[in-house]
Amino acid sequence: MLSWDDFRIVKAIADRKSLIEAAKALRINQSTVFRKLGQIEHELDARLFKRNRSGYALTPRGEEMVRLAERMAQDVAAFEQDLLGKTLTD
Repeated sequence: MLSWDDFRIVKAIADRKSLIEAAKALRINQSTVFRKLGQIEHELDARLFKRNRSGYALTPRGEEMVRLAERMAQDVAAFEQDLLGKTLTD
């Protein structure tokens, strides 16, 4: 079963097109990002990225996962804003 962290990792790789840069952004080790991506792709039985010299490029399945990650991030931000607004006025 996928977790929110799996979506965050895939989105970080997609945004930065590099495992090294994704690891820096997530503040985790590059080998952890590499290992987690392998686990996610294995679990999904699908490649999420095409690996090439210029970096990591999303496959159609990867694009779908990034869209979901973006939507989740927006929903969490909206929830936090709503919660903050209620806390300030309550």
